[in-house]
Amino acid sequence: RLPVDTLMRLWDHLLLDRLEHRLLHLFVSLGLLIKRRESLLNEGVVTLPEKLSRIAISSLGEVEELVGLARRKYRPDTPQSVRTQLLSIALRPASITSPE
Repeated sequence: RLPVDTLMRLWDHLLLDRLEHRLLHLFVSLGLLIKRRESLLNEGVVTLPEKLSRIAISSLGEVEELVGLARRKYRPDTPQSVRTQLLSIALRPASITSPE
């Protein structure tokens, strides 16, 4: 859904910052939800899942804005205990269960 240049810029940030900011992707996602907060709050319960599934970054500028916000929020505002817990969840191997 994203233009290739926008997608590549996002991946550049996520991959290059991986060692320093291993949870950057979570904070970029959170920033995107915060930016779209008003429209999400105005959405009905029935249509909210569809609206959430269509949220996308719209431009290179928005990538830079979200990554900058995520970098600022990740370190100073996040207690070590929360970072440790988020990291353990984010790095946990996914378990796939088959429906019975």
